[in-house]
Amino acid sequence: MKRENLTVVVLSVLSLLAFAANSILNRAGVADGAIGPASFAAVRVVSAFVVLAAVFWIKERRLPARPAHWLGPVGLLIYILGFSFGYLGLNAGFGALLLFGAVQIAMFVAAWMRGHAPTFVEIGGAGIAFAGLVYLLAPNLGGGALVPSFFMAAAGVGWAMFSVSGQEARSALGATTSTFAVILIPVVAVFLFNTHEPMTLFGVLLAVISGGITSALGYLVWYSVLPLLATTTAGVMQLTVPVIAIVAGIFLLGEPSDARVWISSVVVICGVLISMFARKMAK
Repeated sequence: MKRENLTVVVLSVLSLLAFAANSILNRAGVADGAIGPASFAAVRVVSAFVVLAAVFWIKERRLPARPAHWLGPVGLLIYILGFSFGYLGLNAGFGALLLFGAVQIAMFVAAWMRGHAPTFVEIGGAGIAFAGLVYLLAPNLGGGALVPSFFMAAAGVGWAMFSVSGQEARSALGATTSTFAVILIPVVAVFLFNTHEPMTLFGVLLAVISGGITSALGYLVWYSVLPLLATTTAGVMQLTVPVIAIVAGIFLLGEPSDARVWISSVVVICGVLISMFARKMAK
């Protein structure tokens, strides 16, 4: 494997690990009542912006330029709010399935609209990965409420918009910093309209970690690798995030595991690999 390809793989894996950590942190804070969804979103965005702005200033000694396109900020705003409010009424499995299913579909549509229609092999690989995800989450798919489901599906579309915008970014650091700067005011405004929410020290700590580390640095890495990935590939790769989160829970939190976890993990990974290498196989 060429060094450039290895770098892309390593950076992609780091990004996916950060996304899985965000899911765990958000669920731990919001679902358990340690912090409200609007509060979590506000603390997360402010923390992410502070970290990114500091890194940008140290490197560039200037303020970042405004985003080149509206797609990134609007998409990130929809994702941040939809993700936080969605987990108020959804269990982990159903929420993850909605989120990453919506991401995959939206990014396939985006690729088609940009004249890069996915091949049959790519679609087949995506289908295999999605089937593995459904098999993994099947025992926990009950209890989906209509409004939270809408929020989570919207979050998936928003994340796809943010990712597509990142493929055209000239500077990953500049684009990520300016995008967070733009959404600061609307996210804080939503928080000010929800001051009745719970907000414990533990919940704030989870949101700070989610914003300052797994969002700021995770999104920065993601934006740096996006220009090197096909839109469909970027979409399919993210189907591994629920698997990563569940496997991490087994090893880090001592959560129970069974054959379903390992079977579905292999199926998802195989489907992602098929989709990732589809274009090379066709040449």
